[in-house]
Amino acid sequence: MHSKLFSRFDPKHEDNKEFVQALSEVLSLTEDQWKYIVAMLPTLAGMRTQDEALPHVEKLETETKLTRPTLQRVVNFATFILSTLQEEDMTDEDPKLWTKDLISFGLLPSAGEERFYQYMIALRDSAFSKLDTLARERSAESGVLPAFTGVSTTVELRGVFKKPYKLGSKIEDYTPELLSYRPIVSVAISVDGGVTKTFTFQAAPDELKYIIAELQAAQKASTVLHSKMSSQ
Repeated sequence: MHSKLFSRFDPKHEDNKEFVQALSEVLSLTEDQWKYIVAMLPTLAGMRTQDEALPHVEKLETETKLTRPTLQRVVNFATFILSTLQEEDMTDEDPKLWTKDLISFGLLPSAGEERFYQYMIALRDSAFSKLDTLARERSAESGVLPAFTGVSTTVELRGVFKKPYKLGSKIEDYTPELLSYRPIVSVAISVDGGVTKTFTFQAAPDELKYIIAELQAAQKASTVLHSKMSSQ
């Protein structure tokens, strides 16, 4: 091997079939298509959910005229290169070494050598610093406490009965009489660490407004703080 990037890469391994296919698809891209994808990578990486990313993916499809599966493989290819560079601290490695390795694997035809090299230079120089900054910001957000990873809710109606059943009394003598019903919201919040990774609680709808207002107040405060620091 010539490079650290591909030092442990096995082109014949089943897990690398998609990489090999994506390489061929990357080489078939025009320069404008590749530049547009590379420019969009930091935005896609910043999306926390698939729903948030979807409009950007659809825009990529429109601008590049690529199908969703092809686009996904190309993005995965670029993400693999960038994430490996970051994890292994190889940002100074010359992409010419990657070119030599792929040639030795028999994966890079001579006609595609210069294109691959130029595309990798553009990827490293245009996207890496932005993605590295994003990763460091996410790390700073995590801090030492468990970090938020998701939230889910359910809504149900609970009956209000005139007299509850008393344990030990004859069930034949018990006749439930419904007076009204109340909506209840159950909430589950997930975090990425700690003894308990899911916290659950329930609240009446009129109690939720206090939780929502508190979170909105925190969001407004963080916006003011970010704006103040950005202007300095």
